[in-house]
Amino acid sequence: MRNVRRFLLAFLIAGSVYLPDAVAAQHPIASGEDFCALVIKHANAGTLEKLVTDKLSNVQIGQQRMDLEAGTGGSADVPYVQALDVHTHAPIDIDLLHEKDGGDYWGGDNLGFISQNNIVQILYYTDFHHPIYTIPVNGGASCHFKVLSKEVVGLGAKEPELCQKP
Repeated sequence: MRNVRRFLLAFLIAGSVYLPDAVAAQHPIASGEDFCALVIKHANAGTLEKLVTDKLSNVQIGQQRMDLEAGTGGSADVPYVQALDVHTHAPIDIDLLHEKDGGDYWGGDNLGFISQNNIVQILYYTDFHHPIYTIPVNGGASCHFKVLSKEVVGLGAKEPELCQKP
């Protein structure tokens, strides 16, 4: 970590500018716009981790209440979500990831829950600055995000032409 700080400091001293990535909604859906805007606001502010949790208790899904848990498993640390009965804590066979989306997760990916106004969604994200999409659990619409990065060549760059895109 010390080397990373040292290289970043050298990068900034050389006159380069570091701009954090910006997150925007790719396809906001009308009923999910507030939820999408909430994720975007917190991702851009660097506070998304305050909204995301790996456990939720007593969530109403249809006619049933359940506890939800997100984690990683297997030798590749592939993310998963699990629903448990509130009373018996036995696993419930429910496809929270909507299997069409559920087969594309890899080690290093993350899943977590965001709850707002009794609406729960699963957030699929690389890290707290890079959300990818949400999956509705008990309402709302999914959100898809894109990350916009801006590169700026610093005034102190020794060979700025090497940094220009063709």
